[in-house]
Amino acid sequence: MPRDIPVGNGRLLICFDQNYCIGDLYYPHVGQENHIGGHFFRLGVWVENQFSWVGPGWKRDLRYLPDTLVTQVSLYHQDFGLLLSCRDAVDFHENINLREISVENMTPRRREVRLLPDGSEPDRRLG
Repeated sequence: MPRDIPVGNGRLLICFDQNYCIGDLYYPHVGQENHIGGHFFRLGVWVENQFSWVGPGWKRDLRYLPDTLVTQVSLYHQDFGLLLSCRDAVDFHENINLREISVENMTPRRREVRLLPDGSEPDRRLG
């Protein structure tokens, strides 16, 4: 499957698919061993006792910042009233993946929002 936005430094390569899931992670030799092994890592969002993995229910715009290998991803969920702005990069000198996520509440009220990596579950007792 083609990957939409890869980021890497020649030793570490991370590839995101059309749903903003990490589908490939190669280290230390790009193209040899995919450490994800046919699986993928997702990003989950919990707000007001509702949970969703970023994917088909989200409006996604995946691109790079101009003239860079830094991703510029916008994720919008109309029912949640949330806009996530994400930037991902791999450091040129160190084998480090960097991710910055800004959350914009599109509703007029104050709310708690949690971002969860794949495998995490929101605490159902809260709320």
